[in-house]
Amino acid sequence: MDQNTVKHQFKIKTKTRMIILAVVFALSFGASITGPGHEASIYLHDLLFVLRGPVPVNKDIVIVAIDEPSFGVIGRQWPWPRGLHAQLTDNLYRLGARVVAFDVIFAEASDPQNDQAFREVLSRHPGTVLASYYDTAQSDLFKRETFVVPHPDIFAPGTRTGFINMPVNEGGLIRKVKCHTQDQVCLSGAVYESFTHQKTDRRTQELLINFAGPPGTFDLISYYQVLDIAHLPDMFFKDKAVFVGFVSIIADVFSNRPDHFPVPWTRWGKGYMPGVEILATVLDNLLENNAIVPLPVWVTYLLSFLICTGLVLTSLSGHPKRSLPVWGVSGLLLTAVWYILFSKFNRLLSLPGIIFPSTAGTLAILTLYFFEIQREKLFIRKAFSTYVSPAVVKELEKNPEKLELGGEEREITAFFSDIQGFTSISEKMGPRELVNFLNEFLSEMSDIILDARGTVDKFEGDAIIAFFGAPQPMADHALHACAGTIKMHHRLTILNQGWRAKGLPEIKMRTGLCSGKAIVGNMGTRDRMDYTMMGDTVNIAARLEGANKIYGIYSLISETTKRQLPDTIVTRQIDTIRVVGRKEPMDIHQLLGYEEDISEQTFQVLELYARGLERYKSMDFSKAIDFFTAALSIDPEEQPSQTMLSRCQNFLQAPPGQGWDGVFTQQKK
Repeated sequence: MDQNTVKHQFKIKTKTRMIILAVVFALSFGASITGPGHEASIYLHDLLFVLRGPVPVNKDIVIVAIDEPSFGVIGRQWPWPRGLHAQLTDNLYRLGARVVAFDVIFAEASDPQNDQAFREVLSRHPGTVLASYYDTAQSDLFKRETFVVPHPDIFAPGTRTGFINMPVNEGGLIRKVKCHTQDQVCLSGAVYESFTHQKTDRRTQELLINFAGPPGTFDLISYYQVLDIAHLPDMFFKDKAVFVGFVSIIADVFSNRPDHFPVPWTRWGKGYMPGVEILATVLDNLLENNAIVPLPVWVTYLLSFLICTGLVLTSLSGHPKRSLPVWGVSGLLLTAVWYILFSKFNRLLSLPGIIFPSTAGTLAILTLYFFEIQREKLFIRKAFSTYVSPAVVKELEKNPEKLELGGEEREITAFFSDIQGFTSISEKMGPRELVNFLNEFLSEMSDIILDARGTVDKFEGDAIIAFFGAPQPMADHALHACAGTIKMHHRLTILNQGWRAKGLPEIKMRTGLCSGKAIVGNMGTRDRMDYTMMGDTVNIAARLEGANKIYGIYSLISETTKRQLPDTIVTRQIDTIRVVGRKEPMDIHQLLGYEEDISEQTFQVLELYARGLERYKSMDFSKAIDFFTAALSIDPEEQPSQTMLSRCQNFLQAPPGQGWDGVFTQQKK
């Protein structure tokens, strides 16, 4: 059987491939127009405004702001006398305004004299637009709209009304407005009709707003300034459409002020837009005929079909890897078209409806391709056997998908060990003698790890790195790790006796263990991979191995490991430390052995140490010294007590600063 025949037997049949890709395309296209795809479309629609940036607006639109300075100058709370609005309106028309519109609902009667003054001004200036509001009551049997309109006492012949409802769209943002309802027109539409003397298109029920920029894009002047026309610039209002409404200048742009609404720019930290500015934006869209127009859905279908067809043809051509550059190039071109259509032509293309199917199809094509490759690599087992333990190879035989680069999150116990003073030991031995000595040590320790169902990750000189809980899941991985560690220290005692008899040096081994989540899996390149572990749990175990030096002991475990051990295994809290490279403090414990192997004298020392540690953390250093001294009187070789005694004596001479938390910071690995 030649090489081509071998490769062919691993190929997926064309019919099967087509069915798989068709299902992938169909499902992904369905997802693109519902759920996540719909949300992505909304997000991208909002993003387009920022990508495009602010654009010029019609300079014939001006906003008169009912703002904080105006309240300060006028010196009255809302509502203001309608005689004031009458004066403002009259001033605006005297200054040449073509249309004045109030984003304020005057639904109730007020002082008759003020109402009359306002009515008289409106009578002199037909075409002025006042705000209305509609409320919809709806059930399965009926639908009724009720309008709140200006009070008859102020309404004059020729005065127009327009509703100012702001429908909230997805995500709580304003993106579109209703233009007509029954025989009513929105306020911006009413202003358009007064301004141009043309009717709005009644067929346009909704308008997708083209926001020219963030809040503050339109020319704005404070209400109080218009009351004193002597100080206004000439021609400022000449032939302008003037909107009067509430505008807050509070610096906190994220505050949801009354009559201020979130718009697409708000998503990007540009603040809430005054309702009156939204109305001005809608008028700008009507005058400039530049509202956003979504492209027909068939355009999305067509583009999606063309790109997916190209991907399928690439897959069937025998070069499936080329589907990735095809997808990348088509995606870049499509993104450019999407942006240009919006920024230059105010057209909105549903990008997820094209990107979702093409991306899913590309991933499916590549997945099928790599599946075929994996079926060809029959030599994996032999290759891996040279790098990892037999247990890992057995697991990979059951789950060959794990041959891919990458890993999975697992609960494990990480193990690190190192020989104390190995450099000085190696200097006293010849190369061959050192290799034989080290091989014996590593072999003995590794066998114990494997017997305890652990996996040897790697050797780094005299150091052993291993873990428990992978590749096979192990509920009691902490117990197995600690039991193996205890056995390793016992075995080392026996080995030292034999080495001493041969005139070889005795060695002591420091170990560090930590339990928690870690990424375990194949790391490296496709040509050479190691089954290994990564993560914070691994780093802590390495730091604990080094922390043994601080306290003169040989086995430290983390709090997470200690909590998983039965009472039959004896531990003691040594200290609370911050290990190198980690800000959060953690309790660390010495692993001592099985309860039946611990002498009564040792238990007395442990009790005294615990009480001393408690007083130490309470900054009662004198009392702590008493307990540590008592422990040393029982066991003069008790190194942790000696370490803490020296630390307490130093603190008596130079007390820790205010806010000391009793945590020791490890300075060296």
